[in-house]
This record gives sequence, structure tokens and C-alpha cells, in this order.
Amino acid sequence: MKTKHTPTLWTQYIAPKQFHAGICSTNGDQIAFVQNQKDYNIANANAEFIIRAVNSHDALLENLKACLKRLRELDRKLLETNKMPFECELGEVTRAEKAIAQAEEK
Repeated sequence: MKTKHTPTLWTQYIAPKQFHAGICSTNGDQIAFVQNQKDYNIANANAEFIIRAVNSHDALLENLKACLKRLRELDRKLLETNKMPFECELGEVTRAEKAIAQAEEK
């Protein structure tokens, strides 16, 4: 069985006058340090980016799935009505399917 990651929401804690920014869980458990030996601002920006990505991941994935489902429904209706699929969306469907598989590690 695969080990699960620390539950979200993740937050940032500030390590003043050091070259790292910290990422922690909402209960305060440390998850990661993000370092940059030259510029703390870069470490801080990277930590903020990681946190935004992690905290929005589940919602983005579910909404992409919902959009893909709706697009397939519309494509099916168009096929029934006009006897032709909405083929210009095929590339978007394929990319969405690949993105979902990647996000779900399939």
C-alpha cells in the first residue's frame, strides 16, 4: 500500500535571517524546507508556489474531470444531432486525460 502525503492545507512559516522557507501542515508538523543560498526571497517565493500548487491540486483535478465529462456529454449530443463529433476538441480531451492520469499517478 502506498504511503499517503500529509493532508492539506499546507502553510508557510517564516525563518527570519535564514536562507530557507518552511512548509508545514495546519497542525504545525514540518513538511519541507525550501532553500536558496543566495536569496531568501527566492526560497520564499518557491515555498509559496509549492503551497499554492499543493493546496489547489484536488480542486483543480476535480474541476478538470467535471469539464471533461461535460465536454464528452456535449460531444455526444452534437453527434446525435448533427451526425458528426466536435472534433476540434479532440486534442484538448487527450491532453486533459493525460493531465488527469499524471495527477492521479496512473
